[in-house]
Amino acid sequence: MILKDISSEYSESLVKLLSKNLPDMLWVKDIEGNYLYANEAICNGLLMAKDTNEPIGKNDVFFATREREKHKDNPTWHTFGELCFNSDLEVIAKNKPMRFEEYGNVKGKMMYLEVNKAPFYDDDGKIIGTVGSGRDVTDYKLTQIALEEETHKLNESQRIGNIGTWEIDLITGLATWSDTLYRIYGEDKETYTPSVKALAKFLSYEDNKNIRNSVKKCIRNHSIEEMPCTVNRRDGKVVHLLTRSEAIYNDEGKAIKLLGSSMDVTAEVELKNVLKKQKENFEYQANHDILTKLPNRVLFLDRLKQSIYSAKRSNKKIAVLFIDLDHFKEINDSLGHDIGDGVLIGIANRMKNKLRDSDTIARLGGDEFCVILNNINEISDIAKIIEEGMRVVEEPILMNEHVLHIGMSVGVSMYPEDGQNEIELLKNADAAMYKAKANGRNTYWFYDESMTKDATKYLILETAMRKGLKNNEFLPYFQPQVDMETNSLVGMELLVRWQHPEKGLISPSEFIPIAQKTGLIVDLDRYLLDKSLALLSSWKKAGLKTVKLSINLVAKNLEDSSFCDVLIDIIKKHDCDVSDLELEVTEGSIMKNPESAIVKLNNLKNLGLSIAIDDFGTGYSSLSYLKKFPISKLKIDRSFVMDIPKDEDDKGIVKTIIGLCEILKIDVIAEGVETKEQTCFLLENGCKQAQGFLYSKPLSAQDMFEYLKASC
Repeated sequence: MILKDISSEYSESLVKLLSKNLPDMLWVKDIEGNYLYANEAICNGLLMAKDTNEPIGKNDVFFATREREKHKDNPTWHTFGELCFNSDLEVIAKNKPMRFEEYGNVKGKMMYLEVNKAPFYDDDGKIIGTVGSGRDVTDYKLTQIALEEETHKLNESQRIGNIGTWEIDLITGLATWSDTLYRIYGEDKETYTPSVKALAKFLSYEDNKNIRNSVKKCIRNHSIEEMPCTVNRRDGKVVHLLTRSEAIYNDEGKAIKLLGSSMDVTAEVELKNVLKKQKENFEYQANHDILTKLPNRVLFLDRLKQSIYSAKRSNKKIAVLFIDLDHFKEINDSLGHDIGDGVLIGIANRMKNKLRDSDTIARLGGDEFCVILNNINEISDIAKIIEEGMRVVEEPILMNEHVLHIGMSVGVSMYPEDGQNEIELLKNADAAMYKAKANGRNTYWFYDESMTKDATKYLILETAMRKGLKNNEFLPYFQPQVDMETNSLVGMELLVRWQHPEKGLISPSEFIPIAQKTGLIVDLDRYLLDKSLALLSSWKKAGLKTVKLSINLVAKNLEDSSFCDVLIDIIKKHDCDVSDLELEVTEGSIMKNPESAIVKLNNLKNLGLSIAIDDFGTGYSSLSYLKKFPISKLKIDRSFVMDIPKDEDDKGIVKTIIGLCEILKIDVIAEGVETKEQTCFLLENGCKQAQGFLYSKPLSAQDMFEYLKASC
């Protein structure tokens, strides 16, 4: 609707004066919400118009929409338009002046306005629009909101914190409690009258005494005193409080009142008690073996350290016994871990009952135990204790209708002769135990210097191996596999040699056992896999016709769930074809857990790899499992090949293995072939493939390269 011109010289000057000097927003709108007038304050502060003329004929929604279009990445940039328009309609509908509190985002920030609007009439009294003013009250509103939030937080904190306040008149003994304190004490405000005398009934004699002393100190020192106490409520509930008090004095300096607060800290105290019990439990678990309840390695070493200190002062001797149970692994593997655990508990109790109170027995792990014998005078005393222990351990053990017999090998080290600290004594007793094992088991052996040298050599070699892996000292070697009928190359097995910087080329027989015991075998295998596939890839690129590469897969890699991913990554890294690879697993490794091995070998086969069983005949495979394994080849172990055709037993075993492969329709290869007689026997009985010194010794990478060139 278009209004008639209502301006006059006086009104225009007045409006101009107001518009220029008032910080408030002023405006006039027609019945449809379009601006007829807008001062600079609303143009700059809310509409973001370029001047006071731009709003004429436009409404709030127009400017809100325009701002949002400019800032599409921020949908909350400008939200005032709809609010203003809606309040205009409400004023017109109710036909009366109204006050509003409007808020929304302007220029990316929240703005609060205190708005007054009124109907605007023509000469006939008909509503033709609205007039209004708005004041920015953002700072005031935000302060008010923050104050309300803080007040709410304080009230909630007091409620949640369960803090009660109190006041005691020291002249009358009467007390005043807050509502929270009544709730803490479990009393009804309408029926219970608090007082010093009544309060004493809730507390123990010790707490009453402590509170009296605290009050005296508070009055004497003009200080705020804090003390814990325990309230025994009449409903039987126990509440723990932390109380703070301060004295109020009259003009003469006499204490007339006590003011204070009492906070319910029951949950904290109970949590502290729970944590204390947990800590005690954790400390026990950290120092004891869960299965046998004996001290573990940590506690054993600490007690040994204390024994050494005591022996040094009293000039006494100590004996450390390192005990390993003989043939326990066979029991554990054949009858299961439950039976094995029962045996360990029984043996632990037997040995513990035979020791003196001054001695300590601990379980270090597995079937290994250690004993500290204090105050030793003669070597013969140790021998008597060990022999008695052996007799006790050798007694039959009845477990689930199984009658079991077990022995123990014992190594002995002495303080001060064999070590000056707990680590040396334990290490030397361990070395002596291995000597006992080597001398027939179920015996004991005292430590001597030669075993220390052996242990030192072992550690030096392990350290050198770790360094050698980093320095690329381990070299891939390859032994050709041939067709004995044609002498043609059909495959090659990946082997390893150690090119030590000082000792030269080291045979695998010297370092592989250490690698297996320390776990370095996993790193070594993956190292060789990477190196050999790099060579295989380079040979192919050189135009050589390569053959299938057989790679030994150790048990730990077979058990490792990440091995498949590692293998795939290495194959992809060197752009190799999985069909060129064959993984060899030993019979013993897959029969430890045949069901699991079947799953893992199938996963490897599904990648496109061939699977061969190495050292076949040395383990204990059953035909029921053998036919389930996804294998394509069996390798006849060299121990059966070396004495054929002279040894009749070996001849029979080899014939049986070859016949088995024919039935299962899988390939067979013999390893360790060194004579023509062995070749003839194998060919006559259906085995066509072999590897051994008769055909080639293991070759270095360069020699294998030349061998492949010659075979093309």
